Amino acid sequence: MNDAIETIGSSILHHGKYNDRIYLLKLSRHDFPGILDELDELASKEKYSKIIAKVPSYAKDGFTEKGYSVEASIPGFYNASEDVYFMGKYFTGSRRQICDPEKIREILNAAAAKSDDIGASELPTRFYYKKCDTSDIHQIAEVYRTVFETYPFPIHDPEYIRKTMDENFIYFSIRENNKIVALASTEMDVVSQNV
Repeated sequence: MNDAIETIGSSILHHGKYNDRIYLLKLSRHDFPGILDELDELASKEKYSKIIAKVPSYAKDGFTEKGYSVEASIPGFYNASEDVYFMGKYFTGSRRQICDPEKIREILNAAAAKSDDIGASELPTRFYYKKCDTSDIHQIAEVYRTVFETYPFPIHDPEYIRKTMDENFIYFSIRENNKIVALASTEMDVVSQNV
């Protein structure tokens, strides 16, 4: 079951039962602050336990006043000049709880230890890197079917992969004998100049 990608005004959101939440992916300045009540109404109607919002700095205080808290931020995310805040609003106490704080600490410590050790690495000679194109969409979908039993976006569907390529995604692959063995993708927002 896939979640839905919809718009409220000119803002883009992703929501559904799979993740039991709304994710405001892109806030349009024209929709703020009215969208705050619309998000609450959708969460109430669908009984979601959380709203996540990617919030430009101009809207941060408005979200805070409506019960959101900052969970992370990236300086200069929009056009290398405006910060973004990832803000959350919870509707159940259990959703706010961190399930395994010790496991999270372990992951963060492992990531921090590896961050100092990042350097250029070379692929073994039997592998090679290639940027994907539309001739790869069936193979990309097949890799995703193999790796992800379920996923909130329809990544198992070649036509969805084609659509994302046409809009704002670039897919990269590692191949062996012309077969994709690893994938990465990046979503680009040309207007806000970020990836």
